[in-house]
Amino acid sequence: MSLIVALVGIIVTLLLYAVRHRYNYWNRRGIPHDVPKFPKGNLADWMTKRQLGVIFKDYYMKYKGSSAPFAGFYFFFTKTAVITDLDLVKRVLIKDFNNFENRGVFYNEADDPLSATLFSIEGRRWRNLRHKLTPTFTSGKMKHMMPLVLKVADELALMFESKVPTPQVLEITDLVGRFTADVIGNCAFGLDCNSQRNPEAEFVNMGKRAVSERRFGGRLDFFLFGFPKVARALHMKSTVQEVEDFYLRIVRDTINYRLEHKEKRHDFMDMLIELYQKQLAGNTEEGLSFEELAAQAFIFFVAGFETSSTTMGFALYELAQHQDIQDKLRAEINAGLVNNEFSYDSIKQMSYLEQVVMETLRKYPVLPHLTRQTNSDYSPVNPQHYIQKGTIVVIPALGIHFDPDIYPAPHKFQPERFTESEIAARPACTWLPFGDGPRNCIGSRFGLMQTCVGLAYLIKNFKFTVAAETIIPMKLVAKNILLTSENGIYLKVEKISKLGYLKRRGLPHAQPYPLVGNMWGWRTSRHTSEIITELYRKYKDTGPFVGAFFLLKPIYIITDMELLKQVLIKDFNNFDSRGLFYNERDDPLSAHLFAVDGPKWHGLRPRLTPIFSGAKMKLMFPTVVRTAKELTNVMHERCAGQSSAALEVSKLLACYTADTIGSAIFGLECNSLRDPKAPFVQMGLNAMLKKRYDYIFCLMFPKLSLKLGLKRTPADVEKFYMSLVKDTLAYREKHQIRRNDFVDIMLQMKHKYDAGNTAEGLTVNEIAAQMYVFLVAGFETTATALSLALYELARHEQIQEQLRAEIERVIEQHGELSYEAMQRMKYLEQVISETLRMYPVATEHMRQANAHYELPAHPKYYLPAGAKLIIPVYGIHHDPQYYPEPEQFRPERFTDEAIQQRPSCAYLPFGLGPRICIGLRFGRMKLAVGLIELIRRFRFSLTPQTPQPMQFEKHSFLLHIKKGFELQVQPLN
Repeated sequence: MSLIVALVGIIVTLLLYAVRHRYNYWNRRGIPHDVPKFPKGNLADWMTKRQLGVIFKDYYMKYKGSSAPFAGFYFFFTKTAVITDLDLVKRVLIKDFNNFENRGVFYNEADDPLSATLFSIEGRRWRNLRHKLTPTFTSGKMKHMMPLVLKVADELALMFESKVPTPQVLEITDLVGRFTADVIGNCAFGLDCNSQRNPEAEFVNMGKRAVSERRFGGRLDFFLFGFPKVARALHMKSTVQEVEDFYLRIVRDTINYRLEHKEKRHDFMDMLIELYQKQLAGNTEEGLSFEELAAQAFIFFVAGFETSSTTMGFALYELAQHQDIQDKLRAEINAGLVNNEFSYDSIKQMSYLEQVVMETLRKYPVLPHLTRQTNSDYSPVNPQHYIQKGTIVVIPALGIHFDPDIYPAPHKFQPERFTESEIAARPACTWLPFGDGPRNCIGSRFGLMQTCVGLAYLIKNFKFTVAAETIIPMKLVAKNILLTSENGIYLKVEKISKLGYLKRRGLPHAQPYPLVGNMWGWRTSRHTSEIITELYRKYKDTGPFVGAFFLLKPIYIITDMELLKQVLIKDFNNFDSRGLFYNERDDPLSAHLFAVDGPKWHGLRPRLTPIFSGAKMKLMFPTVVRTAKELTNVMHERCAGQSSAALEVSKLLACYTADTIGSAIFGLECNSLRDPKAPFVQMGLNAMLKKRYDYIFCLMFPKLSLKLGLKRTPADVEKFYMSLVKDTLAYREKHQIRRNDFVDIMLQMKHKYDAGNTAEGLTVNEIAAQMYVFLVAGFETTATALSLALYELARHEQIQEQLRAEIERVIEQHGELSYEAMQRMKYLEQVISETLRMYPVATEHMRQANAHYELPAHPKYYLPAGAKLIIPVYGIHHDPQYYPEPEQFRPERFTDEAIQQRPSCAYLPFGLGPRICIGLRFGRMKLAVGLIELIRRFRFSLTPQTPQPMQFEKHSFLLHIKKGFELQVQPLN
């Protein structure tokens, strides 16, 4: 018995000696350190009072600037060097990385396959695996995965919206944790986890267990951390068995399903399976085994799930306390969206969003310290300060992030610390949430991407403020290695009304109404021109543009002539799009020159421009004159030999323009002047006047409408004109007919396309779309302008007589009505210009900003990418600043001298700049020839039934005369 007692005494004595000897290591070396206490070493407060990262932060602050570049530390019994010198941090992470490539953490590939991750493995094995996995996290791969992330983010916004029909206090960390779980479930495992709808989803619960639960309840963690090689030799495991079984099963099931069904999703799992297939084919150098694949998928989930969701929670916590920063961020997010939709490129361009995330990760680096292990004895500068082989090195990221010499006032939340200039002014290795050097976090790009996307969706749609339940300052969970908030983060969440956007930007704007915005009375009691002109007049002197809402979408009504010139001409490349809906796949007639944007428009416009040259107009002139003479013949017949007759003129003039276009564009003798019910005209009227409320939806949600296959062309109209175009082309080709008209030119383009010249040719569908828009645009606009010209001439008989005199004089000089004679009629040109000033058929033009556009003289008046711009043509044409007494009909406003006195952008019936109406020559020729023939043959005056002022349909986007009107028509010969 005494022998046993003696042996126990000897063992205890030896153990005490070993502990004392171990705990005296840094003292013997003369390295500054705190006195350790058995058995935790320098971790006395860990798990009870202070979080591990905070302990290392305090240690860094205490020993920074001391005699050695590091301080001694005891992690239980493990001797550890806490780096306190930035130059040594840089050496460890980058310059002398080869001596510090390992982390010295536990993993056991044989018994615990999910522990052998890229984060934990060492040496050559780590180098090989890192090399294989690096291509899976390129920016190109991130772009491929972005649609999956955006899909989950849509669910995030919907889930939040369902929880805050009225402002509510929510626990944030669980909600954003479900978002990151769903993102990674999709990208790493190809699973639609739906945890945002189902909080009890098994995938997420297992993920939480993987992060929070330990194999032995944490009781042996000190052994796993302190003696990883011994623990591996004892076949110890860190992963909870149920977690291991679950993830190995879903990885195996995912691989088998994708290989069997040949499914490709362009996600992280696809990339891992490619490496797995290389292994199966015998290429072990480049391939991955199943266990290796499973471990990487597992760490991708565990690391991304916890870190990204925690970062989002901390960011929202800070933004709730700093409303100015939150408002600035929201403004950037709204400004950066194209068509109000997120994309990879739009997120990448949100620099302030990135600064907010970076500042969050400075204050709350989720992994608050980095560990490395020396491969050999290392002496940075002073031999006395060597680090012995096998020593664990800790880089206290949290301490560096809170060093006031690096980040002044470190407890303040200041995203501006991360502008390019501020970053360049700081030493390297002072921002370490993802580490640095060759062993930095391989998934940092993905982590930042999903964090930025989640935050962008939430800040755009919701306002976050502190509540009574919000704990300030933040309390951290002391027992966790990662930074996590104790008892969650509670914030008040409020849905943001889209109608408050302009107010938040501080722009002049009219108070919008729910749902209708500033379009109250539109299509019922007010025409678009009335609404836009009212806003233009009210806010014209408040800035370069006024904000308004077209239903729920913000629009910008330009009020400044210089900005208008920049948009239409000087900076056209940024405003070359109209932002209209078209659907080339399901609705081929909608993809015409007026609607298409971007490269499609740039490729199409040069091919069509030659169609409207002066030479082509001259060739078509006789056709237009012939139709105009037929118009006067029909009008003579309607007068039936009377000295004068009251005739409804607008419908008759519509038949004239339809016959002109039918002949010039389609090569058809429509004879609608004789038969007003001819299908060609009726279909044209259907295309222009049919009330299409679904088109409003297409304008509001163009991408969704495209996905739904919505169409703007009525089905009967599409069928009629597609058949007409195909039949006309086929007939001309078969019989080799040439008429020197539009069809001939279109046939030439078809032949080029058929011969393989896609750069200069056009498909049949493209030809049909262009011929269709020439009909629709030229039919209604010219008929309306011609009707209104006659209306004003009837109201002003002196002007009518002056015009008639000019017409007769010029024709007498030329002997007949010719193209050259028409061009000599200056007063006719002035009458047409004044008509189109008073009655611009297209009362507004639209443009869309391709990219963010600054106005240096007015910083708050920037135009965000995707901004819808309205050019108030009617308002400008009726602005007394440019046209005194604008309601008076005065052709002399358009003498050469008067034109030169006005801004160049003050007259816009056809637009201006590179996207000016391509058919304006043809339109004006039809209008001029029609007026010439009518004024020569008839005198026009008002009847008691003629409306004064003229009445227009409210539902149309164009000026369309309401129910037609009649004039007194007196034949002159």
